[in-house]
Amino acid sequence: MPSYELEPFTLDRSIRLVGATEILLPYSVRVLFWLNDPEQQVLWPDSADNLASCLGTPSSSHTDADALGYPRRDYLWQHTCFELFIGLKNQTAYREINLSPAGVWNCYGFDDYREPADMPPVAVHDIQLLELKAQPQKLEAVLSFHHFFENYQCGWNDLMIGMTSVIKTRKQPELYFALQHSGAQADFHCKRDWISTF
Repeated sequence: MPSYELEPFTLDRSIRLVGATEILLPYSVRVLFWLNDPEQQVLWPDSADNLASCLGTPSSSHTDADALGYPRRDYLWQHTCFELFIGLKNQTAYREINLSPAGVWNCYGFDDYREPADMPPVAVHDIQLLELKAQPQKLEAVLSFHHFFENYQCGWNDLMIGMTSVIKTRKQPELYFALQHSGAQADFHCKRDWISTF
């Protein structure tokens, strides 16, 4: 299972984050994030209902739960959130997947860099969440790409991945982690920084 230490945008190294992916079946992948937080700085969202309350969105926000019962919420990046950006090589379309330790998630579709520019972004259903488990310092998810592969006539070798995270802490408002940061500002949508593959 390939793993990567994600880089913080700031020079603060008091928190470390590692991400990993593992193909399970022809269409499914396991995604893992491990957080090393020895000083217990990270602020964790504690439940989907409390998170919805903090975000000012009802429990059934944006879309109802997928068939497997994992509710979707918008604006998860306003709290500690783990993310995947999935791009197609030689194409502009991509997906943004948000995974919250509170047990909620979302998947957004973009045709080009941050387009459409709607807020919240446009939710899509061609990637499905099969499993989401959060433990202290760890988040694990299993995602199905079956419909995405059908829609785009592609496979694992056609994808590029950006593993990212927004980490809220007690010391500073937020930390931005990614495989790399090539710009003057943290920008998870920048495909130059999606340097992983499945």
